[in-house]
This record gives sequence, structure tokens and C-alpha cells, in this order.
Amino acid sequence: MSVSERATPEQLMALMKSRRVCRNFTPEPVSDDDLRMITQAGRWASSASNRRLHKFLIVRDPEVIKRVRTVSPGMLTLPPAMIVILTDLDQVEREQIKLGADDADAMDVGTAAMNMQNMAHALGLGSCPVTSFSDSGVKVMLELPDRFLPDKAIDLMDE
Repeated sequence: MSVSERATPEQLMALMKSRRVCRNFTPEPVSDDDLRMITQAGRWASSASNRRLHKFLIVRDPEVIKRVRTVSPGMLTLPPAMIVILTDLDQVEREQIKLGADDADAMDVGTAAMNMQNMAHALGLGSCPVTSFSDSGVKVMLELPDRFLPDKAIDLMDE
């Protein structure tokens, strides 16, 4: 990317200042291209020592989202799509990391979530981070393999 293709500091600040958390969702589907761009933004987030412990799970099935909501008091309404940030415990083991030993994992989840929310906003989508949920409940509702631990969900909608 050349310098002329980059957003100006003023454009970036305007985007960040205009982003809002959305808690009311339309039933309009979120496109594959938009979901791809949002997860790509998450992948470009910073990662402590470039460990890349996280995966992104896109959920669109309304019944699955409804089940996840039953164990997520922070999820106030049903979005048409959500992205769940997962910690890959196999990668944690390969990297010989002690989860919770420092703030790096939480920082990585936070930067990925913020990148994805900013991209959603740039695409004209609303988003809402969800941090209040039962880890074990979400794991069951999403039928996640043992190697994945849910860290955060981002609800998405068409604005």
C-alpha cells in the first residue's frame, strides 16, 4: 500500500469517533465479503510475540445464536451474525504459554476485537462486543472441540 492510499490521521480519527456500540439489530444478513474483511482486520491485529493464539468463528445460524444468547447475559438481542474470538489451546501448548500469567492474551483479544469493530463500522455495519457469557456454556452451545476456548463475541448487523 502506498502512502497515498492510506487514511489520513483525520479520517481515521473521524472513523473511531463516530463508531458506536449497537445493541439493536436488523434481521438483514451480513455479506460473506463483509465478514471476510472483518475477520481479516482481526487477523492483522497485534499479537504478543506474534504467537497468533486466536481463531475467529463466524456464526450465522439463528438457532445457534439463540442458544448462545441463553448463556450470554451480555448479549441483549439476537444479531444476524456474530464472530466469536477463540483461543486455540493447541497453539498455546506449542508456544508453551501459561494463560493468565500476564496480560498479553487479553491484550491480543482486545486489539483483534477493536480492529474488527472498526472494520465493521467502516463497512457500514453496527457491532457490539460481548464479554459477559459462560465460557463452558458457549463452548457447549457452539459444539466447540476441546482445543478452543471462547474469549469474546462480536455481534454484527447491517446498519
